[in-house]
Amino acid sequence: MQVLLFQLGNDRYGIDTRHVVRVLPLLECKTVPHAPPWVAGLMNLRGEAVPVIDLRRLARSGQGGQDEHGERHDPGEPRFDTRIVLVRHVARDGRSRPLGLIVEHAREVIRLDPSGFAASAIDTPQAPYLGEVTTANGAILQLVDVDRLLGDEAAALLYPESAA
Repeated sequence: MQVLLFQLGNDRYGIDTRHVVRVLPLLECKTVPHAPPWVAGLMNLRGEAVPVIDLRRLARSGQGGQDEHGERHDPGEPRFDTRIVLVRHVARDGRSRPLGLIVEHAREVIRLDPSGFAASAIDTPQAPYLGEVTTANGAILQLVDVDRLLGDEAAALLYPESAA
């Protein structure tokens, strides 16, 4: 399995590349008034309005943290290596839609043996998108399940046509 590696703060995560369409530089998004803090807005992708969520804010619930140099920063504050990973999200209704994910350090794809992954030792019902874990290059890596990123309420917010 090929995995796109990225970071949220100091923690390493990965997305199965079968879901990844492309990695984009951080683009300006149209803000959506009254949206939750983890909704970055809408980006224009060749004339299509694509919802973008800030995975850093979603995972950290808007709390600040320290980076690898011990400096405090807001998880939503853009950095030089902040990227948008464009993925295909398959909703519960079976429809596949584009979704942008704001992440940090998304610049490496590695091949991992799927049998090396195991269930996380910590249950996180508030974050059902956090998947199995493994070690890669001496560090723990956790998969993000793109199709479980959005609950029903979030999917209805980002894709209102499917809620009708």
